[in-house]
Amino acid sequence: MSASDLLKTASAAAHDVVTNTGSGRAFRKLVRDFVDALARVPGIPATEYSPLEIEQLSSKAEHVIAAIERHIEDDADQESARQSLGEEIDAVRHQIKELNRWRRHYLQSPTN
Repeated sequence: MSASDLLKTASAAAHDVVTNTGSGRAFRKLVRDFVDALARVPGIPATEYSPLEIEQLSSKAEHVIAAIERHIEDDADQESARQSLGEEIDAVRHQIKELNRWRRHYLQSPTN
């Protein structure tokens, strides 16, 4: 998958999470799709992404976190589902940290 394709996939997944009004498994799957897309970003050479694209991806991740938090606050799911969504927030934050670490490593690389 190219960087462009992956960015499109991540953007679409983020949009789906932010605009979804459903609950339950379907919402959690949308969140997982976004987390999975974020996790694949470092698998593509950093030179394939612009700094702006990485910043936009981080911004989308923050929007996804906010959407998950709103979803939890709506209290439409059972406690176990809300707990699972809380874990997904942690997963998004972890992927943001990994993305930032990967990007810093790339920027400090002597091959640049």
